[in-house]
Amino acid sequence: MKDARTITEVKEINMNATGTTSVTERIFNTLDVSFMMSGTYMATMKNTRSKLHLMYCVLVTCVALFHACRTVSFFLQPATLQDYLASHIAVGCLQLSVVFLNLVYWFDFHTNYRFLKEEFLRYGINYGLPESIQKRPRIIKYITTSLVAWILTVSVGFIVLSFYNVPELKIYYFPFDGLSGWKLVAGIFFITLSSIPSLIRVSTIALLFMFCTYVVIKEYERNFELTKSNVEQMTVIKLNMIIKQHEAVCDLLTAVNQIMKHFLAGSIVFSFPVHCFLWVTLTNYSSLSATYFAIISLWAMLIFLSTFGEYFIAAHVNTTAHKTLGEVWKIDRSTLPETGLKMINIFTTKLSGSTIGYDIYGFFTLQKSSILALFGTILTYFIVAVQFKPDGTGEKCLEILKNITSN
Repeated sequence: MKDARTITEVKEINMNATGTTSVTERIFNTLDVSFMMSGTYMATMKNTRSKLHLMYCVLVTCVALFHACRTVSFFLQPATLQDYLASHIAVGCLQLSVVFLNLVYWFDFHTNYRFLKEEFLRYGINYGLPESIQKRPRIIKYITTSLVAWILTVSVGFIVLSFYNVPELKIYYFPFDGLSGWKLVAGIFFITLSSIPSLIRVSTIALLFMFCTYVVIKEYERNFELTKSNVEQMTVIKLNMIIKQHEAVCDLLTAVNQIMKHFLAGSIVFSFPVHCFLWVTLTNYSSLSATYFAIISLWAMLIFLSTFGEYFIAAHVNTTAHKTLGEVWKIDRSTLPETGLKMINIFTTKLSGSTIGYDIYGFFTLQKSSILALFGTILTYFIVAVQFKPDGTGEKCLEILKNITSN
């Protein structure tokens, strides 16, 4: 699967073949800039070896740890022991997911990202990218720019919202919530500004996931159409070409999975409490202000749509990867020599045996059946959480927390 050629050698082949910068290179150059802005350490790039960039990456990680500790400190505040415990737990889980990505990508992101670019460049040379990508090579650049602009807009909106009297939001300014005047504004500005790199990182990883998954799905579909169009007139040469192309897409998916397994695992693990406790907060609407209820509702809806959209897209890879099997069974084997029959047997064994798709640390592969299981788990925990919902008094909340920890 792995080729001994370095990314430099692959680039040279690609430049000789096209005479210009490839679409793949332009797409990944845009993503490189976005990852650098987010403080993701990318040691393989020459312009990121400077001490300045390394210090910036360390600073972003330290800030993420600071926000995680700050979120944990919510639970030391008296307001936490009232009606907002559930939303505080949800915020804490989100911060933990950000810290998880910050720490885990320190170890192997630059290696896996380099390998991913190698695989995309190699695949582009041998088979080409989907036509829709080739016709719109700047689409990733436009989307990335829009995401950064959206993050900045939301950050400014959060600062503006802080000037309104929303008591439920005041605790999220901790440890600056006890200040007033320009000191409070400066504290809120620092909290908002320091959160931007992490938001850009998560958004860029999500964009990389969408782009890579789109390419993989399109190439599996192209393999399916190629098999379908040659069912009645299959030859050993055509069959070999179909199998090689399918294996190349599987190699591409493996390279993508090396990076995305952390992103998907963090999303699955931390989305359970986030969904549950946000919904629990909404069930306590009678004690919430209209502004806070609207914010939590919008937040819960966006997180729900994004996470389950992510699961559905990842599961669709599994469906399209095995889709070719149905057409392979239709091939007229009487027209093929013994070599062709052996190739079909090996190919069908692979398609019907191992599960192809996004693998989560070897525990399971995301399939459409996984979505129902994940939704059912979240719904179960939500029902349990509602049963333990506090009645609004600090004493009752403490009693519930003691019961939970003791059990």
